[in-house]
Amino acid sequence: MVKALANNLRALNKHNTLRRDFLTQAQIESLGPLIKSTCDLVASVKSATKIVLSQTKKNYDMDEEDIENIKEDLAKMTTVTTQVMELTG
Repeated sequence: MVKALANNLRALNKHNTLRRDFLTQAQIESLGPLIKSTCDLVASVKSATKIVLSQTKKNYDMDEEDIENIKEDLAKMTTVTTQVMELTG
């Protein structure tokens, strides 16, 4: 969702030279808490995944491929934070 919004705003900015107000002030203000909640959720999931990963390493035999797969999944989740930074400038 965040990526799509950022891409759409970027496209509007690139092709629209006459009307620069793409969002109303109310819309911008309503996005702030939503974006913050999204970042908080990503941080929570990231933290929980790290805890699960460390617990799993202690209790089970995981090979390097399993650990790399978990790290790749974690990296995919944290791309939301990067997209938020692009969106908010």
